[in-house]
Amino acid sequence: PRYSLLYQILDKARSLDKYIIVGGYLFEELSAFINCNLQEFKDKIELVYNSHYEDYGSGYSLIKGIEAVPSECDEVIFVEGDLFYDGGSFEQVISSNNNVITANREFITSRKSDTKHLSLEIAEPFQAIYNSAQIWKFLSVERLSGVIRNLTPTQIRGTNLEIIQGYFGSLPLDTMQFVPVDTW
Repeated sequence: PRYSLLYQILDKARSLDKYIIVGGYLFEELSAFINCNLQEFKDKIELVYNSHYEDYGSGYSLIKGIEAVPSECDEVIFVEGDLFYDGGSFEQVISSNNNVITANREFITSRKSDTKHLSLEIAEPFQAIYNSAQIWKFLSVERLSGVIRNLTPTQIRGTNLEIIQGYFGSLPLDTMQFVPVDTW
């Protein structure tokens, strides 16, 4: 159990007050694993069921997690559950006084992209292209909740990137920190 990704994530996040874990597929097994193997974290864990894990995208899991955030919470760190990353980079996320977007240090090239193209074309203006390290810090739970309230039914069924773009898309750059993750 100490080598599971879930243990590794929780271990690096020991300084946080609460862990909201959203599951769907094999939910009972996840609950049993937590109860049997993660006792040292049990008092901080709230396990939330995503009833749409089969028919909605990853955004719905983020919505269910945000719905479980206590009203007195002043910030949220969202970590996708299939990640291994280094503790030093994660500590930068935790200690930042800004909203945080993480990036993998590995460059994106057209040969590594999901397309069959040898070059990439972007037909609209953009600020930068990074390979997301799939960890974000949101300083305003109110703003995050507002983004979720304004999602269309299609966006609710979409990926978590709808929510992330809605939150970060119009924020001034000086309110954000970009943290490159050393090991990902």
